[in-house]
Amino acid sequence: MLGSVLDSGSLSLHSTWSLRMSAFSKPTEQQGRFYLWRFNDRLDRYREWNITADEVAYSSIIEICEELILHRFSHRTLTISSPTSKIISVLGSIRRRLYYPQRLRIELLPHEHGISFEVDEPESMILFRAGYVVLTDWQRSLEGVLRNEGDFCMNIGGRRVWFWWYLDGYRRKDFNR
Repeated sequence: MLGSVLDSGSLSLHSTWSLRMSAFSKPTEQQGRFYLWRFNDRLDRYREWNITADEVAYSSIIEICEELILHRFSHRTLTISSPTSKIISVLGSIRRRLYYPQRLRIELLPHEHGISFEVDEPESMILFRAGYVVLTDWQRSLEGVLRNEGDFCMNIGGRRVWFWWYLDGYRRKDFNR
């Protein structure tokens, strides 16, 4: 069977080997610094979830999303860095109480259209479950920030998640893309 496919020219030996080896290759490792937080006070401004990361983190998370979309894995868990006052200064609010989980678990739900973005405070984790369309939108949002298109939000499971560019103090960092 494989020989007839190879003879027909529709599949090369190299691509067959690549397909087999990709199933056994190591997953992309999260790199860089990734931040996810919300303010935990009574002020209404920016009480939703906020995301920012350095360029290395955005790039590795984009690759991780691609692996999920291509069915290499059913879920991945990301480590969240502790937001500093420089990081949250993107919102001009550095003296507010905030909550940030330690991990974000992204699960692909291949046969569902629903999405959820749930807080599991005892586990200090966000559970983000999504189908292909939403996960692809999430990935495009991360790519948009790399193009300096920060300061927008995405509605995920009834929660607004803001995507911000990575700050160096109060200046927007240019990713040179």
